[in-house]
Amino acid sequence: MRNVLLSVVLFVATFVSANAQFYAGGSIGFENNSVMEPKLSLSVNPIVGFYISKKFDVGLDVGFATTRLQNDVESSIWSIGPYARYSFYQLGRFEVLVRGSFGFINVDGFINVDNPIGKSTNIRMDIRPILTYNLTEKIVLFTQLNCLSLAVAMINPENDDSHYHFRFGASNSLVNTSNLPIGFFYKF
Repeated sequence: MRNVLLSVVLFVATFVSANAQFYAGGSIGFENNSVMEPKLSLSVNPIVGFYISKKFDVGLDVGFATTRLQNDVESSIWSIGPYARYSFYQLGRFEVLVRGSFGFINVDGFINVDNPIGKSTNIRMDIRPILTYNLTEKIVLFTQLNCLSLAVAMINPENDDSHYHFRFGASNSLVNTSNLPIGFFYKF
């Protein structure tokens, strides 16, 4: 029985490594503003994933962000969650994808300048379009069109009742510092 199990594991590992194409990358965002809120914002969002087929891939997104308001109140956010992407249109080196994700987000401070809730734990599901450009065969630039996102989040503030948040657009993107973050990934 053990030999059969070992043979199956080796077969699956060989099949996955021969047919799946792994990728890694992410995006970095920085904002510094002397007049408007927020005063300073920095986010780092690494991603890893692999292609199941030419049009479908899955991966893991991790996010870290820190924000400081004009009155020096700070907030920190970290997130983690799996995602799936489907490519539905390609024109030359450009490709349009739709991404669905499910994530866990921990906020210490505020979510945005209008929502000072202290510490909270959030569970979020969202769908958003992505535009990619194949710079080379291995390097791909991408942008998430956060201004067109559709999101549902369950927000659970510390010492308060949980509530649900539904959003169309990017009035509150939680981890990204802009409505059009730009990143890259490298295909192995």
